[in-house]
Amino acid sequence: GDVIEQVWAPNSKLLGYSADAQSDEVIEIFTTNPVTGSTLKVSSPGLTAGSDAVLFVGGFNKKNTHLIYRADQEVDDRFELFATLVSGAADVKISGPASGGFGVASAELR
Repeated sequence: GDVIEQVWAPNSKLLGYSADAQSDEVIEIFTTNPVTGSTLKVSSPGLTAGSDAVLFVGGFNKKNTHLIYRADQEVDDRFELFATLVSGAADVKISGPASGGFGVASAELR
């Protein structure tokens, strides 16, 4: 699969990346530990063909516990913001309800 983009956690212990590693044309979010080589899919299992999940630059929170990404995982071509634990244990929509159009176009982490 193709790696689309990557971002280091602030503590440099994990690398988050988006790729179509498991299914062609389904872009998902993964973390990898560069020391052990272990990789974990952390984005929602609900992504389907044509769906895209894209990490934000600086996509890790300051505590290195969550990744923030933009995806059309609920409605095709309607992009919303999601947060997921780096353990892959939870996936939560954090943008408000999209009222049509393309949804969230950009965001800034602070």
